[in-house]
Amino acid sequence: MNQTNLNNFFKPSVCHYCKCISLPIKRCNSCKILAYCCKDHQTADWKNHKKLCKIIANENSAVIYDVNSYSDFIDYKKRRGHYWRSQLGRDLQIFEMQMWLFTLACAVCFKREDLLPCKYCLSVYYCSEEHQNKHKESHSKFCDEFKLALDMDCYFIHSIPVISLHPKEVEDELMSIPEDKNFLSSLIECSATIESMEFKNNSDEILSGLTILLGLQQGDVIVKRTISSNNLNIHIVGSSNFEYNLNWICITEIMCHWIMNVQKIHFDFIGPGCLSDSNLFQHLENFLCSKCMKRKFTATASFHQSFYHDVIIKLHKPDIVVAFNNGIHEYIDSINDTWKESLKSLLRYNSVPLLLTAYTESELTSDLNRILSVSDVKFIYGPKKNIFSNTRPLQDWESEINPLYYINNYIAVVRNKS
Repeated sequence: MNQTNLNNFFKPSVCHYCKCISLPIKRCNSCKILAYCCKDHQTADWKNHKKLCKIIANENSAVIYDVNSYSDFIDYKKRRGHYWRSQLGRDLQIFEMQMWLFTLACAVCFKREDLLPCKYCLSVYYCSEEHQNKHKESHSKFCDEFKLALDMDCYFIHSIPVISLHPKEVEDELMSIPEDKNFLSSLIECSATIESMEFKNNSDEILSGLTILLGLQQGDVIVKRTISSNNLNIHIVGSSNFEYNLNWICITEIMCHWIMNVQKIHFDFIGPGCLSDSNLFQHLENFLCSKCMKRKFTATASFHQSFYHDVIIKLHKPDIVVAFNNGIHEYIDSINDTWKESLKSLLRYNSVPLLLTAYTESELTSDLNRILSVSDVKFIYGPKKNIFSNTRPLQDWESEINPLYYINNYIAVVRNKS
C-alpha cells in the first residue's frame, strides 16, 4: 500500500495500513484512535504515525475534554484540530483532519472510553448497549448510508475499476427530462449493473451534467429538446477541483444526444480556485458516436482563475449560470468572503437562469437568501431535493441531525425579475 493511499482517509473501524475492515478492532494503545488488523501493519505504519501519536497522547492538558452537549463536542473538535496543527507545524493531511473531524465518542453521551460500533455500519459508536438502544431510532435512518460510505471508501482505495460508460441515443418520443434517477440508465450503456458500486462511483462523474440539463429545461433554455440557436454557452462559477474531476466528455455527448439541434457547447469555468485543462476536449471526435460526428458537434472550454465579476464582461453571454455547492452564504462580513462582489453578476442577464446546488437544504436556503438580499429574483424551480444528486454519501462533521450529505443534494433555479 503506497503512502498516497494510506493517507487518503481515516475510518475508525478500518485498518489504517491496508484499508481493510478491522474486526475485532485493535487500536493504537497510545493515541486510542488508529486501528490495525495486525501487529505487523501497526509496526509498518509507526514511522508515519509516531509524531502525531505522541501529540495526541499528551494533548489532554492542552485540549481539555469538557463536553456536556453536542455544541461542546463541536467546540472540542475545533480546538483539537487547531492544537494538532500548531504542534505539527504544518497543515494536516486528509486522514489527520478526519481523525479530529470525526473524533471517536459515544453518539449519546460523548464518552470516549470502551466504545463499540454499530455492528452493521461500523461507523457510529456507543459506550453501552443501553445508549445504542436509545439511539436506535435516530441511527436507523442513516445506518445503510453509513455502511455504503464505508464500503465505497474501502473498495475504491484498493483499485478503481474501469467500467465503460457509453452515451446512447435517446428515444425520439421522450421530450422532457423525467425526475427519476433511473433516467441515467436510459442515457448510457454500462458494463456494470446500476446498483453496483462501480456504477455508483462512475455515475457520480456525470450526474452533475444531468443536473445542468435539468436546469436548462426548467429555465426554458431547452424546450422539447431544442434550443433557440445551435450554440450553448454555460458559465460554471466557483469552479474548483470538483468540476475538474467530472467526466466532461461523457457529459457533453449526453447533452448532444438530448438537445437535438445543438452543434457546439462552450463551457467557461470561472473561479480563483479553478483548475485549467487545455486538453479537456482534445480529440473529442474519438469519443463521439457517428450521429454526433455527422452533426459536426463540437465542445470547447475556457478556464478563468478569477472572480466572476472581474471576467463576466469579457465572456460570451451565457445560456445558464451554474454554481455547484458554492456555499455563497459562508463568510459573510469576513475577509474570507469571496462572493460579495460577484453576487449581482450571477443574475446580470435578466433572461438567463441561475442554477444553484448545495449539500443541504439549509445551506441552499442561506445561499438563496443572500442572493435575494442584492437581487429581486423569480423562483423557477425548487428549492428542492435534486433527483440527480451524487450517490456517494459523505459524512458531515458538524450536524447531529443530518450526519450525512450528498454533492448537489439540493437544487434551485432562479431568474432576475427585472
